[in-house]
Amino acid sequence: MNLDKLVPVAIAFALAAAATGNLPKVIHQIRLAQAHLIQDSKASNWGTPWMVPPLRRK
Repeated sequence: MNLDKLVPVAIAFALAAAATGNLPKVIHQIRLAQAHLIQDSKASNWGTPWMVPPLRRK
């Protein structure tokens, strides 16, 4: 995998999210995507994964 191009893009994305105050929302969405990826790729004999609770709206 070519990470030379991915790392600067990820850093720029994280800095932009932090600068706009959306970093917690971005991190939450990443965790949800990871949980769904695990759920979709699991074997039939695995247990159920812990799902991230939704963010509270202010």
